Amino acid sequence: MLASILKSKQALEVIIRVIEIFVKMREMLSTNKDILLKMQKWKRN
Repeated sequence: MLASILKSKQALEVIIRVIEIFVKMREMLSTNKDILLKMQKWKRN
């Protein structure tokens, strides 16, 4: 969304970086089952 609003190379780079960070966080959570289970429990409440 940010890239479409600002329509700049910098905005696109920021969006790509944010996506990379979320992918890395997901990988980290999947390798640590305890944290993943706690987050799933927390999400349900």
